Amino acid sequence: MAFEYVPGNTFFHKLDPRVKLMYWFVVVVLTVALGSDPIFLFLLFLSVLLVVHASKIPMSRIASFLKSVWPVAAVYGIFNLLFPPAASTFKNPWVFFYAIPPSMLPISLEGIVWMFGAMLRFLTLLLVIRTVLMITPVRDLILAFVKFRVPPEFGMALSIGFAYVPVLIDENQKIKEAQQARGFEYQYRNPLKKFDALIRRMLVPAIFNSMRRTSDISIAIESRGFGYAISHRTYMHELHLTQGDYAFLALMIIVVVVGVAVGNFGLNWVTYTNTVTLLKHLAGRV
Repeated sequence: MAFEYVPGNTFFHKLDPRVKLMYWFVVVVLTVALGSDPIFLFLLFLSVLLVVHASKIPMSRIASFLKSVWPVAAVYGIFNLLFPPAASTFKNPWVFFYAIPPSMLPISLEGIVWMFGAMLRFLTLLLVIRTVLMITPVRDLILAFVKFRVPPEFGMALSIGFAYVPVLIDENQKIKEAQQARGFEYQYRNPLKKFDALIRRMLVPAIFNSMRRTSDISIAIESRGFGYAISHRTYMHELHLTQGDYAFLALMIIVVVVGVAVGNFGLNWVTYTNTVTLLKHLAGRV
């Protein structure tokens, strides 16, 4: 199985896998702490892209990944636009029109800002997982989980689960291209036909491929004696924190403390209403 690891000799490649997992955790915390403010979430998204660039990962891979998850992100964004969880907090919303006339499902500036924030949060969470997997061998991920006192069996399962996300996306793309080469259509105006095409022609083959890969993985694990004396096993590669690891950890601690302090769990300075107010000022509505 290809775990999407991209070999390299960059600073981020050399980081201890435990530090990389902490980086993933910090990004997740920040996406929650910063609420749905699209400006700060966009900056957070750009920071992950900077890590990708600094790791010398081909941007074509990231573009392909974002292109593949964009439809899901779009559906998630539309749902947040029509049913924003923060709708009760909207004060004097600037309503453009109603999705269901005369006065149902208002489409407002506040809802649009919330939608973009939700989409950026969703894309950032997926991108940071993909980035960590591309700069960390699965062997080191498993060892990092073990060092965090996670049972080796759980560490293996969790690592395989994380690593299988990009593989599943690539598999679905290959299935779609193979089906299209045989004359099958996926683009229908009728949503029922489109849903039926996605279920029968993409989801079913993907499930069978996943079952086949699961069997291959279990055979490979058993053939290597993974289940023998797990509590007494040793490791060929031991993990040791370097000065670079400690420096990056210190930077992450500062960033997450500041992010939490100014975000939803602290002073609440970072909120989508700031962006709404800014846009209203620019439009002369305030």
